Amino acid sequence: MKKTTRRKKTVTREELARILKCSTRAIANWKRAGLPVRNNKYDIERVKAWLKQREDARDLKNAGKLNALLRWRKLRQHSAKLELAERKGILLDRAMVKRRWDEAAQVVKQLLLGIPKRIPPRIVGRTAPEIEAVLRVSIDEALGQVMKVRVLDEARFDQGEAQ
Repeated sequence: MKKTTRRKKTVTREELARILKCSTRAIANWKRAGLPVRNNKYDIERVKAWLKQREDARDLKNAGKLNALLRWRKLRQHSAKLELAERKGILLDRAMVKRRWDEAAQVVKQLLLGIPKRIPPRIVGRTAPEIEAVLRVSIDEALGQVMKVRVLDEARFDQGEAQ
């Protein structure tokens, strides 16, 4: 049985440049960037592994740039859609929405706070389930009034929008 030993193949900068079909200047630049070298000799397998790792890192960096570009394009499209909706009058003014929300909240508050003043005469001498039923009816009435206010408010908004 013949025993073979495999020696690592090391080459000079010039030989490596010929093997990789690049300039010796490229090899020098790579060396400054971390290309593995020992005693001015380059192990071809280690060099190939280093180049592969560098290429993979570049691909990963490019993938990150691509993802950023895709996110930027998506944001631009979203912005364009918002601008179009604004031109068409589909978007509502933030201050107006907040004002209407606050008005609606005040109406709800007043209606709900008014329940205790209206309830006592209706629940005197009633059982707990009957009191609960009266409360439910009062709350439903208050919410019904809120809905009427909402419908009137929407009609007022539609008229203002049409003008």
